[in-house]
Formats: sequence, C-alpha cells, structure tokens
Amino acid sequence: LRVSDIGRDGFVLTDFPRSVGEAELLEEFRGGINSFVHLSIPDDIMVAIEESKYGCNHCGRLYYTETIVGEEQGIFIEPFAPIDGHCFDCGSRDITPKGEPTIIEEALKIYKGKKDDLLGFYDHLGLLVDYEIKHGFEDYDKIRDQIQFNIKH
Repeated sequence: LRVSDIGRDGFVLTDFPRSVGEAELLEEFRGGINSFVHLSIPDDIMVAIEESKYGCNHCGRLYYTETIVGEEQGIFIEPFAPIDGHCFDCGSRDITPKGEPTIIEEALKIYKGKKDDLLGFYDHLGLLVDYEIKHGFEDYDKIRDQIQFNIKH
C-alpha cells in the first residue's frame, strides 16, 4: 500500500469535527466532506451501552453484552458479543470489561454544548445525515443506505 493510495476510496472520521471552527477548516481541505453523519441515541441508552461494554485486549474490538431496551423511545438493541468467547476479529479470548459510564456522561455534556451549532452548519450545507439508532448494529444497512443517498444528491 502506497501512501498515495490511503483514503482513495474514502474514509470515516469519528469524533471530528467537534466544533464549527474545525468543520470550517475541514470544508476548506480538498473540497470538504461528503456527509456529516450524526447518530442520535438517548443519553440513558448510551450510558447503558457503556455500562455493558467489553473489549478485546488484543485487537481493540468493542462489544456490549446486555440487551438494551428503551420502551418509550422504541429502542431494542440486542447484545453484540461473541457467544463462544472468541473475538470476532482476531479470535482472542482476552475480552474484559471496558465501560466507563462517568467518562461518557462527561463527554455528552461537552458535546451537547456544541452539537446544535455543528449540526446546523452541516444541515445548511446539505451534508447532514441524522439517524436515530433504534436497533444497534441491525441499523447499519439503513444508515449506509442513507449516507449513500445523501452523497448522490
């Protein structure tokens, strides 16, 4: 793989940009991004997922082990974890608890202070893909389709 090949087919940035200033700089770089994907999930559900988070100490793959239900919001997320105890990616059995609910709660407070301006910025540019997570990994195909639709239009 040559350095010039990196990102040729695209790439995903997570947790960036975090502010309108960063978004403006990103838009100046090579014509900007194709889509800004905002995955919405209620705070209590996010914390519940964080509380059941496990991770592979070999490759870093993350899992959640509990069924997460938010009846009022219509959310039902089944566990995403290997039944046989082997990591889906590398096969390791070295999977341990990784959740840090107090850290996620603090990160959510910071994010909420900047979220509306950032979403407004990308909505104004027609690049916002806002998707409410209801079923965890089962939502992947719907999210992918919505992103592809947004890129084409």
